[in-house]
Amino acid sequence: MEAACTIASFNYLAQVRTFAHSFRKHNPGKPVFVLIVDDSSGLMEFSGEPFEAILAKDLNIPDFLVVAFKFNIIELNTALKPSFIKFLSRERNVSKLLYFDPDICIYAPLTPLFEELDRHPVLLTPHILSPVTAEAILPESAFLKFGVFNVGFIGFRPTEETLGVLNWWETQCLSFGHFEPWEGIFVDQKWMNLLPCFSEELKIIRLPGCNMAYWNLHERTLSKNAEGWIVNSSSPLFFFHFSNLDMDDTESIRKSLKTPTLKDREDLRIIFSEYRDQLRSNGYDESRTIRYHYGYYSNGIPIGDLARRMIGSAEEMFRGKNPFDASRDLYRWIMSNHLNEKTERNRPDLESGITKAKLSILDACLRIAFRILGANNYQNLLYYMRESSSFPTQVKILGLKGKFIKNE
Repeated sequence: MEAACTIASFNYLAQVRTFAHSFRKHNPGKPVFVLIVDDSSGLMEFSGEPFEAILAKDLNIPDFLVVAFKFNIIELNTALKPSFIKFLSRERNVSKLLYFDPDICIYAPLTPLFEELDRHPVLLTPHILSPVTAEAILPESAFLKFGVFNVGFIGFRPTEETLGVLNWWETQCLSFGHFEPWEGIFVDQKWMNLLPCFSEELKIIRLPGCNMAYWNLHERTLSKNAEGWIVNSSSPLFFFHFSNLDMDDTESIRKSLKTPTLKDREDLRIIFSEYRDQLRSNGYDESRTIRYHYGYYSNGIPIGDLARRMIGSAEEMFRGKNPFDASRDLYRWIMSNHLNEKTERNRPDLESGITKAKLSILDACLRIAFRILGANNYQNLLYYMRESSSFPTQVKILGLKGKFIKNE
């Protein structure tokens, strides 16, 4: 069976519906499977959706609650990708599978990609197909940091080799699927840099109509004819990746990007406008506010990023526990060690006046340290700060290792 799949939490249901409708429109008869990384406790009904929903907790991942706790929403959605692909191959007998991020929209039949899987059981698309130019949004160094390939798309056909690749990828994602580009780790994606070394059957898709997105606009332009959207006047647009879309700023191409805008890229105006309209009609305003189940303790207090990382950095100590349960000793241990702030905001607003004032104090302390230590020792201090910023090291620095509670 040929099929497509995606992964999302409830706050991305509008994107999932838009993707599923677009896929089914251009690929009739092929099912869409969606992994729901959330827990509705039976309150969400999927019978009328254009896809088959599967809950993340039903993947039977060992100690799933610990895994769900140690990752934030983006990390968990991406970390489960290889597990979901394995599940569909095993439980739904999918013989050829195309994975797409939920913020992708399909614009043409994907027959060429399904046919390519007959010859090459792993398909990847690189972020860029040519060296960047002055008009590029991202420098080439960004792809060295975040990954050569964008795994917002990946194709798989089960073979002995690809199942081995999936097992390896699953282990890396469930163990190290964090957002830490400074450590050489970027969720599920950076691992794919190694895949050409491991697989002789891999195919790198170099069609400009596949995975068009803000990061490759320097090399791709859109036009339209009677048959549909065309990239660079030569290739059909198979799918566009609307990554980091700002729904409120209708002139923007992505969040926090000042240039280019749609005024600079009039060739994109219609497709962006139509996509925003589709999201609205598919319930964007309602779904965006749905609370993420794995973002809160059982008493409703938001889970802080530091608490997640401290648990994840000593994961073996918490096997069999439910870190979300506010009635258990583990929750009390987290709170007694001040690892969780009772706030919705887990990331600082670097533009706020209060934050800027605090940073200026830190800057002043570093200037004093420079004068006291001298150039060489100050450089050593910077090296130490970089090395000690890893979360496993912080377990030792904060004196938490000896404080870990025993099994209840």
